[in-house]
Amino acid sequence: MCENIYFMGSASKKPHMQGGFATYFDAVPAQCIKVSGNTPIAAAALAEPLAVCLHAVKRASVVEGKRGIIFGAGPIGLLTLLVARQAGMSEIAVVDLMSAPLAFAKRLGADHIIDISAGENDLKALAAERPFDVAFEISGTAAGLTSAISNVRRGGTVVQIGNLPGGAIPVPANMIMAKEIDLMGSFRFGEEFEHAVRLIDDGKIDVLSIVTSQRPLSEALEGFHLALDRSQSVKVVLTAS
Repeated sequence: MCENIYFMGSASKKPHMQGGFATYFDAVPAQCIKVSGNTPIAAAALAEPLAVCLHAVKRASVVEGKRGIIFGAGPIGLLTLLVARQAGMSEIAVVDLMSAPLAFAKRLGADHIIDISAGENDLKALAAERPFDVAFEISGTAAGLTSAISNVRRGGTVVQIGNLPGGAIPVPANMIMAKEIDLMGSFRFGEEFEHAVRLIDDGKIDVLSIVTSQRPLSEALEGFHLALDRSQSVKVVLTAS
């Protein structure tokens, strides 16, 4: 919530803060968390996105025994699936426009996968059986936020994690009012980063399960192109060698 936050690799302020593709950068001890020698560096590198998901699930309050739906099956969506399940969410649906990431979500334990590339009939049918208690909007689209608000139950919770396009966007605000929905924002993380490192270090969440490819730094450009192809990859990790 700091108004003067600078985040490595972020272009949210000017001048932009450069990322971590440097041989050295400064860090104070308070920014460093130890991991055991048994934890792969590739796994530790995923503490940041895992912390984002831990914060989002925390914003949803108690999710144990609840029915949830996740809009967006990218890395954050899939890690939110793992975090929500670890927190005791009993039933989870994942929504996306592409079959490959949805198949990945199914392998990671999603109870339902919904491809809305051809429309929302399947989504509406599933919500009609029993509306969702909690919806996580991760796609970063106005349509995803509208669907989350539409398909969560009366008195339910919608957590917006996805970064929507700038400027004004249409939102079904009357539905938020009439259904008494709690619409929560979730921005990055705070103390959850250390929690994420501990979960990874203790083997309680297998973050490497979302890694579809590793490339050496010398092949970084190929790695970035691969990461853009959602039909082939979920998360690409760059390694030192």
